[in-house]
Amino acid sequence: MVSSVAVAGHTIPIRATHAALVWNSVKTGKSEIKEFTIRNTSNNKIKIQIDMSDAKKSFKFLSDRQTVTTSMVLAMQRQEIKTLAVVFSPYHIGPAVGKITIKHYATDSSDSQQHKKIPLYGYGGCGKVKVSDTFKDAGGKMWLSLGTLSSETTALTANITLQNVGDLSSFAKIKVVPKVISPTMDSSWHISQKELILNPRENRRVAIEFYPKKEDFAILQRLEVSHVATINVTYGDESTRLRIRRLYNKIKETGELTENENEAFKNIVHPICKAFPGEQIIPGLTSIRDTIQNLSDLCTGVHQYEIMLTVEECADDTLPVHYDTDESQMDYSLMNDTTHIDEAAGASFFTSSMTVECEAQYSELGEEQFTVTPSTVVLNPPIRNEATVTVLGSFKAAQPFQTGWSKLKLSNSSYFSVVPAKGMLPSRRGFPLKVKCSQRIKRNTHAVLEIYTENSKQDVLINVIVKRQ
Repeated sequence: MVSSVAVAGHTIPIRATHAALVWNSVKTGKSEIKEFTIRNTSNNKIKIQIDMSDAKKSFKFLSDRQTVTTSMVLAMQRQEIKTLAVVFSPYHIGPAVGKITIKHYATDSSDSQQHKKIPLYGYGGCGKVKVSDTFKDAGGKMWLSLGTLSSETTALTANITLQNVGDLSSFAKIKVVPKVISPTMDSSWHISQKELILNPRENRRVAIEFYPKKEDFAILQRLEVSHVATINVTYGDESTRLRIRRLYNKIKETGELTENENEAFKNIVHPICKAFPGEQIIPGLTSIRDTIQNLSDLCTGVHQYEIMLTVEECADDTLPVHYDTDESQMDYSLMNDTTHIDEAAGASFFTSSMTVECEAQYSELGEEQFTVTPSTVVLNPPIRNEATVTVLGSFKAAQPFQTGWSKLKLSNSSYFSVVPAKGMLPSRRGFPLKVKCSQRIKRNTHAVLEIYTENSKQDVLINVIVKRQ
């Protein structure tokens, strides 16, 4: 949308795409560039002078030759359009305010000459919140285990640590979004601190508590590892939050908020505009006069982490045969517990048989390692084109895993698949993966299935020997 700044008398025949240029917080010593376009709306050639001023010398024009300046003279043909770049390079922490002045070029120009103004607003410094005490998988997704659910469980608790690694005060808004497993799950959660203000270099520990109700308990015991909820940690620097809140309140006053506002606005902007415990007035922030049109620019300074919360079923409750010497009972329970849920894909799969090594094998593994049995699989399409391998880990808590393929002799990797391809491996439990090849394979080949956790990797050799019919 094209806008211009009105002036009294004869106006400069220039229209600009921006009524103001607005930056979020930028780390001191770093630079961020924004562009705007001006147009000569007259049918005459004009010559204009463009000047930039600010007390902290944080704003400059960036020319085509990558040099910086605070003043330039432009000749513009009728209806000509030019794009100008402005670089914001703060040298000090705090608010930065400046302006661009556009006027007719004249050797004897005076302050009384007609001109247009484009305000410049920015903030020096940065605030960044880091989350620790979680697992991160190969795809960058974050996971947190609440622990093991047993018949004695009344509450499960996990902790995350938030650290402000920036030089500005930062905010964090924490919300648990339960996965729709049962209607009661929504009221089963408690967060020790939902809104936080973190000073520079400050750490804060947050406890997430889950109180399973009877209905939740029954459902969660059916699965080895359940993804029960997602933690959303919304964060940014405090100066940006207060600038957003000022505009949000201004919109409310004008009555422009509607029932149809988008989901991002409802779920992210609205919750951070309330008063936070420990918030303080930031000196000089009122000198920044962002307009409602700048709200979307400011919202780019708000970020969010997603952390997947998991619960494991208790092996003692579901497989008591580990402590029973009756091997036939063990075979019965293992052969009948053949339905598993792929939490990553949301689909269930079945295995005809599954073998779990005895618990003595754990002593041979490191704390964060796992084994895969068998390590070699032979498939004979089209007669036998699938098999099951079992992953057995020595993890203290469930860990995320991912799979991949290598050494494919066929050009198209779609000839091979594994289900699930990613998800959570339970602690000290066997977990089955179904390996499958296409029945369309016409010649012998092989591939390597790679299974990754955060700290370990195992390979399974897949040999394909085609059976001629």
